[in-house]
Amino acid sequence: MAEQFTDSGDIAKIQERLLEYRDARDWTEIYTPTTVAIAIAVESIQLIDMLSGKTPEEVAEYLDAHQSEVSERLVEILSNVLIFARDQNIDLVEAFETVQAENESKYPVKQ
Repeated sequence: MAEQFTDSGDIAKIQERLLEYRDARDWTEIYTPTTVAIAIAVESIQLIDMLSGKTPEEVAEYLDAHQSEVSERLVEILSNVLIFARDQNIDLVEAFETVQAENESKYPVKQ
């Protein structure tokens, strides 16, 4: 069995920093569950657009040449996921453990 994660300290620290950023700008009304979900989708689509229509080799080359832009998209996606989870009182570590255990049960390693 894989190691279970129990410390959500780093996630909580990142969430706090994101909420401080949001709240200092008085953007709480803008960050509704719907708008945050839309932001996750938009940022994901931008990542898809970067990679779609390329061969695996072209994707590898693109990722090497555009690591900064790809990293930026991933951080925007993660930031919005973390804000959404915090605002909805979702413990991501606990949720991860639950979903991962279900996936490991549904899709066991074939021997």
